Amino acid sequence: AGAWINVGALFVLALRRGWTRPERKLPGLILIVAAAAACAGLAARLLAPPLRTALAGFAFEPKLLALGALSLLAAALYAVLALGGLKLTGLLRLLR
Repeated sequence: AGAWINVGALFVLALRRGWTRPERKLPGLILIVAAAAACAGLAARLLAPPLRTALAGFAFEPKLLALGALSLLAAALYAVLALGGLKLTGLLRLLR
């Protein structure tokens, strides 16, 4: 926790001195990323039981296979939603 306190203190000092000024579009960027993360989390929560059931017949660690597949699906959904939303709003250029 101490490292985060240091980061926060440095950010406040830099903000006071005018060294860092967040772009006006930062709240939109945060909203798109948060919405994409929420959708990926919800999809992972809803797909976990059926995926575990579907992979239960595998001989080698069916729970581990389900977790891996679920992680890949959620990551792909997050990437599509976040990058698509950022591209549609023109905020993708802020990440360059």
